[in-house]
Amino acid sequence: MLFNQTSHLRTHMRSHTNEKTKTCKICNKLFSSNTLLKLHMLVHTGEKRYQCNHCKKRFTQSSHLKTHITRLHDDNSKSHKCELCNKCFKNTINRHKHIKAVHTNERPKCHECTKEFRDIPTLKRHLLVHSGSQPRTESTSESGTDSRTELRSESSEDTE
Repeated sequence: MLFNQTSHLRTHMRSHTNEKTKTCKICNKLFSSNTLLKLHMLVHTGEKRYQCNHCKKRFTQSSHLKTHITRLHDDNSKSHKCELCNKCFKNTINRHKHIKAVHTNERPKCHECTKEFRDIPTLKRHLLVHSGSQPRTESTSESGTDSRTELRSESSEDTE
């Protein structure tokens, strides 16, 4: 890269060294350039300059708007069709996850209590119950049902 000013070269070099000299006066977060600091300030002001023409949702950065349009509104981006229900996906990974979750009976299983879950992230969250990191009185369970109901039904089984 060529830089016409030494200051631009210094700013660019900070991105490689992780040197952060610009500080947000609101939250004290550090940044390597004024540009990144200004971009960060939108978090505090809530200003969203970029609006989607399809659904009117607003974004702080143009790149976020472009990603949104590609993911939700660009029909050309969804070229991977599920052969079982014709739902379209942007890539084969998402299509495969869909098929596994919706069209098969494969469910990740807890090795502690053999409970089944719809996906791995939900199983991982459940495993916290066994490690003691998460109380069993959470408001919703891994299956999406109200766990208070599950706990009541478990305790009523104990009394019978």
